[in-house]
Amino acid sequence: LVRSKLLPIHRTATPPMSSHSNPFSILRTVEDVRQWRKTLSDPTSIGFVPTMGALHEGHLQLVRHSLSSQQNTIVSIFLNPAQFGPTEDLSSYPSTLESDLKQLAALDVKPGSHEIPHGGFDGRISPGTTENAGSIRTTDHEPFRKVSAVFLPTNEVLYPSGIAADVKDQRGAFVVVHGFSEQLEGARRPGFFRGVATVVLKLFLITEPTIAFFGQKTFNSVSWFVNYAEIFTSFAPKPLLPSRR
Repeated sequence: LVRSKLLPIHRTATPPMSSHSNPFSILRTVEDVRQWRKTLSDPTSIGFVPTMGALHEGHLQLVRHSLSSQQNTIVSIFLNPAQFGPTEDLSSYPSTLESDLKQLAALDVKPGSHEIPHGGFDGRISPGTTENAGSIRTTDHEPFRKVSAVFLPTNEVLYPSGIAADVKDQRGAFVVVHGFSEQLEGARRPGFFRGVATVVLKLFLITEPTIAFFGQKTFNSVSWFVNYAEIFTSFAPKPLLPSRR
């Protein structure tokens, strides 16, 4: 995977935290994630599910697919300000962190029990097939799997230069997806795909997953994501699963 200098570390990393109610590590900085990766017995089998929180059944189903197919699963919860426009109310987006963590802690998945459903696809195979859509890493007597870690970065971690509401006032490195960005939802929400593409790339480079799971919300988001991820990352496949609530 391509290494990145985009997110320098400006502070001492806090040690990963877990509790009786949260059986996974809570990671807050880039260094936390790097240290967590060093503890893994198989760092070549990491499933990643990026979210903005307020988890529902659709998110949990993505996590179940990751738990089923990969030895380790990391979920990120980050409300990305870069994909909201100046006239959009970021503060109105629901924040349910305590509930989110409880839902993730409650997941127990048997390895190999969740296959990519018909119609799921990735950037390397044709839509409607499941061939090569994530190898199942299992052993005959492996116990049920649980989420390994939850990444809870702040704006300061992902946007060390700050993040202004207006694109013209933003500073730092951003990814602009020309073509798709000006169509459909991109035409209605200027800067939306720029914000999504930027945060997804940063999260990929921080977590270095084997495979990432996304809901197949709209054709627009699916199309640009597949092309974009292929260019900037070397890991594959990247299942896009039918959205579910």
